[in-house]
Amino acid sequence: YYARKEGEKAVKAQEAYLALTDNPEPGKRQLAFYLFMAKNYAKANEMFKQIIQQPDATPITFRFYGVSLMESNDFENSRKIFEQYFTKVKKEEIQANDYAYYGKALSKLKQDSLAIMAFENSLALDSTQSEILQLQGEAYYKSKKYPQAIKRFEKLISLRTRPLSQDYYAIGRAYYYNNQMVEADSAFTKLISLQPTMSVGYLWEARIKSIQDPESINGLAKPYFEKVIEIASPTTDKNKNDLIEAYSY
Repeated sequence: YYARKEGEKAVKAQEAYLALTDNPEPGKRQLAFYLFMAKNYAKANEMFKQIIQQPDATPITFRFYGVSLMESNDFENSRKIFEQYFTKVKKEEIQANDYAYYGKALSKLKQDSLAIMAFENSLALDSTQSEILQLQGEAYYKSKKYPQAIKRFEKLISLRTRPLSQDYYAIGRAYYYNNQMVEADSAFTKLISLQPTMSVGYLWEARIKSIQDPESINGLAKPYFEKVIEIASPTTDKNKNDLIEAYSY
């Protein structure tokens, strides 16, 4: 069952076996991995916690425990377990996914500088990870390292067959705060074409036009702010702030 990726069936079979055997300890280790496959992370964590106390606990056990903790949103303990894992595993056996999960935990803990380094290590092993490129780009953006964020978002867009609207939103904001208004204009124009019924693209395009026409002599931002007023619903605080900005213009 485990070989066929049928985690829940593997768990039931292993539990039946453990109820019959006189030597359950080795089987408990297997059960932890079966529970992980079945996405029963709470029970898997209980078992992994016991297993890693054993002197012969393998590095792969720490790896799966770290991932299981991450999947159950226990980011602090996931970070701690991965740090133990990195001291036990041979460097050549570390996988891109190991650094990726470690970086995700750090990011959730708002330790962006450390997360960036972990993501960099992950990308050094596999530079085609779209999710990690996005997460590292976002970490750079939050750290106000806009040129580095732009490079990551550019790489992400180049990898996608069809870039997503969120890609253009992310790189557009990074361009904007890096004072690359021509590039930001292009990114938000693409965002508007992909999401014409959402106000966010029009809002950022309006901000760009306001910078290009600071005295509002030509009213370049006017049609975009009008579109924000037309589309944005005043039911959320964010939209209220956007509408205040548009009406103020």
